[in-house]
Amino acid sequence: MLKEVLEHDKWKTRENHRHEREMKALETGSSEVNPNDDLDFNSDTSAGQCDPNHIGLIAKSRVSSGALIRAKQIDNPDQVSIQILAFFISASWCGRRMGRWPKAKDSKTTLGFADELAKMVEKHGKLRVMKAADMVRESEDTWDQRLIYEQLDALRLDCDTIKTQCVTSSPLFVELQKHYAHIEPSAFARSFEQNNEQFVEAAIYLLRREFKNHPPTELSHVEGWQQRWQQHLPTYLVQWRDDLKRMELRLRTAQRSWRASIC
Repeated sequence: MLKEVLEHDKWKTRENHRHEREMKALETGSSEVNPNDDLDFNSDTSAGQCDPNHIGLIAKSRVSSGALIRAKQIDNPDQVSIQILAFFISASWCGRRMGRWPKAKDSKTTLGFADELAKMVEKHGKLRVMKAADMVRESEDTWDQRLIYEQLDALRLDCDTIKTQCVTSSPLFVELQKHYAHIEPSAFARSFEQNNEQFVEAAIYLLRREFKNHPPTELSHVEGWQQRWQQHLPTYLVQWRDDLKRMELRLRTAQRSWRASIC
């Protein structure tokens, strides 16, 4: 474990130095390549598992070994599969190596990533795999998707649809639409995720956003309210929050049962 931590510290230090060199080159307009760059890059994209003999190669096997080391260092409170995290790190690192050395003699080894991703989705499910991809994207300084871009893009669209269907089948959303029919399911699903799955905050955000386009019935009959809508909004914010909290409290048991059985 200590060895892995030390390797990670070395990797972060090299990444910082690499970034500083790149910024300096941009500032000076220099295109000169430091001979140590390949050495650092080779090591950085394999967690130190590649030696100088692997410069100019994809070295997928070595990179995958390093990716497993790196995956164990990611903050992982939800206990996402280490193997899935390692897969995405490996795909990213191999993609970066492919970008740096496009004529690598072992470049064909990268063709298998798309099939590996498909098998992973079949085994673990779309949402779990997408969650792992997002974790890697957030944890890595450089996230390269070139080897799985199309598959990952399609997976993200599928996951968005699944999340929308899941969230909007909940007792809370069903009840919400009875009172506020203008709230779109896909918009609520996005807001629900962006507000850390806080129902009241997700709904308030949309009601506030749509206030001018979908005013409360009693307000829509008040002449000139559009010019003074900001004066009316605070009153409705208080009313909405109280109504939504009561709704959440009333359906708490049903919501828990739904979450346990569906999502």
